[in-house]
Amino acid sequence: LAGIPKLPGAVVSAGLPATGLGGQASVSGAPSAQNLGLHAAAQSAAQAAASLQAALPPQPAGGVNGSGEEALRLDFAFDGSKAPPTRRDDTVVDDYHGTKIADPYRWLEDDNSDETKAWVDAQNAVTNRYLSMIPERAQIAARLKELFNYERYSTPRRAGKWWFFEHNSGLQNQDVLYKAQTLSGAREILLDPNALSSGGTTAISDTSISYDGRYLAYAVSKAGSDWTIWRVRDVETGKDLPDELHWTKFTDANWTVDGQGFYYSRYPTPKPGDELKGINENMKVYYHKLGTEQYQDQLILERHDHPK
Repeated sequence: LAGIPKLPGAVVSAGLPATGLGGQASVSGAPSAQNLGLHAAAQSAAQAAASLQAALPPQPAGGVNGSGEEALRLDFAFDGSKAPPTRRDDTVVDDYHGTKIADPYRWLEDDNSDETKAWVDAQNAVTNRYLSMIPERAQIAARLKELFNYERYSTPRRAGKWWFFEHNSGLQNQDVLYKAQTLSGAREILLDPNALSSGGTTAISDTSISYDGRYLAYAVSKAGSDWTIWRVRDVETGKDLPDELHWTKFTDANWTVDGQGFYYSRYPTPKPGDELKGINENMKVYYHKLGTEQYQDQLILERHDHPK
């Protein structure tokens, strides 16, 4: 391991984040603004639940099997004849040491096939048709929107000459990461996940700031996928470097003291079509040096005896 950059021996004493802004304790003895906001939201939610319960129409006689509009809606939802047909393939049978196990719906495991996509669309049509008949749905949605609409901040963190913190004005899909040279001074947007996609389906799953505050490494997740792409942003200019790290999942970016690179883990590149359904094994730890391609990353650790 000669020549491998070393990690710092005392991360906490330096007072700087090792793997990003998330999951770090607030100032001792002082509750964070985010925690105070969550407490207030919880109290409001309890009051809203009581108000909604009083506003809902009475339960029809006989419960879900009784008469009335509610019973009709529930009967529609649980009537199997209304569901789209699901093809059985009785030719699919596995033999486990003489025991035969049928798997007639294995074709649904192919999430890329046209037949599976058509089946999902048909199921969603039945579900949405039922949900659209619930009159209380709009009322509940309006109340939840009201509860979520409050300003909130994360606990500030310092690295180099910068303070970093996240802020949400109320109904933003993702928190916005800001930088500021003083806590009371002007703030600038460093990273706005809401601007990465028009529908708000792109999220920042993790962030990590170098110890000198020069660079921000951040992991981008699309459409709720666990797969992330790590990118690096110059904090001073707000511009991204060319660096991109693919096929990462459930990993941090741990910067070296000199800020020249970081450690991370990744999986082997999956086969085409298996990106969302293949088994993830043989995770390896690499060191990435800024300004280099991912294929040049230095392999640090792999365990063939523990692929999972």
